[in-house]
Amino acid sequence: MRIRLLIIKLILNLLVLRRRRAFVRACENPTQAQAHLKRELLSDALMPLPLKATDYTYYQNLPRLTRAPPLFFETTSGTTGAKKRIPYTRRLIKSFESMFLLWTHDLLSFSGIPLKTGRIFVSISPLIGDAINDDRRYLSKGINLLLSPFLVSDLKQHKAQSGEEFLLRIAQDLVRARDLEVISVWSPSYLVSLLDFMERNKAVLGLSEVDPSVLWPELKLISCWTHAQAERSAEHLRKKFPKVMIQPKGLLMTEGPVTIPWSEAGGSIPLVTETLIEFLDEEEQFVPMGHLEQGRTYRVVTSSGNGYLRYDTRDLVLVTGRYKKVPVLKFVGRIGCSVDLVGEKLSDLLLRETFQGLPDEVTVIPEIIVGRAGYAILCSLSSKVDWEEKLKSIHHYRLARELGQLGAARLIQVSSPTEAYLLFCQENGMVLGDIKERILINDLKQAQQFLEWLARAYPSSQEA
Repeated sequence: MRIRLLIIKLILNLLVLRRRRAFVRACENPTQAQAHLKRELLSDALMPLPLKATDYTYYQNLPRLTRAPPLFFETTSGTTGAKKRIPYTRRLIKSFESMFLLWTHDLLSFSGIPLKTGRIFVSISPLIGDAINDDRRYLSKGINLLLSPFLVSDLKQHKAQSGEEFLLRIAQDLVRARDLEVISVWSPSYLVSLLDFMERNKAVLGLSEVDPSVLWPELKLISCWTHAQAERSAEHLRKKFPKVMIQPKGLLMTEGPVTIPWSEAGGSIPLVTETLIEFLDEEEQFVPMGHLEQGRTYRVVTSSGNGYLRYDTRDLVLVTGRYKKVPVLKFVGRIGCSVDLVGEKLSDLLLRETFQGLPDEVTVIPEIIVGRAGYAILCSLSSKVDWEEKLKSIHHYRLARELGQLGAARLIQVSSPTEAYLLFCQENGMVLGDIKERILINDLKQAQQFLEWLARAYPSSQEA
């Protein structure tokens, strides 16, 4: 395996070295690189660049957006909004592959992590009884062929008739993989949930205990989301894997890649060679990349190789530093993830600030029943927090309660709120590896469906 890894490093150097040099040069002159990319994207586009940032509704009724036809359509996860079918062109796939190759090369050559075997577990998710979804769907056949000898799980063997059966097969693969060195998942809750499953089924797996340091003594890196809504689960992983480096993922959407983790930058930087990236300030004015101020938060607007021009991602990023002449960016949340039933103005960002420092898992769910509007609080059985008092520390919520516009928060306690939400999303057709944790369910229809599902799945968990 070590010889194979050396061969892969050599091949990657041949494939990526020129690409890396071009990317570093682009970071030294991002204005020129982005201007060149803009000309290319507009020459392929079948519509002009919008004067303002727009959202998906701008594109949804257009069958084709570039001169290049879509090769296929990818459906978004639907975690934070309605599912959307995104066209994938050859150019967009090339952008994803470029991001992956640059990240892998940087990891092997510049991260300082002494990999010996290169064995990696990449998040995969079941489409029950039919097929498998995994992170490799963004890569070409050639790159997949190079990667396959290092993968812990053989995807062809993991079609399953149930989620339990699928997780058991993955867990069995992981138990056998004592030479595992890298874990790459999107949501850290995916890995947390998998470890919980292994703990519950340790007898079936032939384990006396589920100790990550014993199971995977060679593990050196976990790549996953660590910011915003993923922060709590990422912290849980740090406690489970105290000697393993937790590397934050870059910002990537189904619509295209935005940032990439970069060792020399100490964080994630814009993928300026592949995606045209613009920024909006608080007044929704465009700010050039070179004028972003450290410590300020901006909204991300992208134009990518599938014809989506000035697409409003609604993602918010904080400028934490600089690499060459590009900003180092940290994802801090999404704009518009809010609920306002009677003027209480709750948002994802506000709730995370309010609950900061609390170790408990929690999800706030709006509910409207006859004659009453209010919230349900999904938390763990062990929680001792007075969530209603925490919510009352928010001015507009407290005012709505004092005026009788909102009823008192209703408590729903289960063994694992994160696992409950993952199961709900899976049963509604979402891809397990793509599900994002939520501290606030902002879609009222989804909130109602989740509450109904909780009442069926955990009938004894409901409290007034």
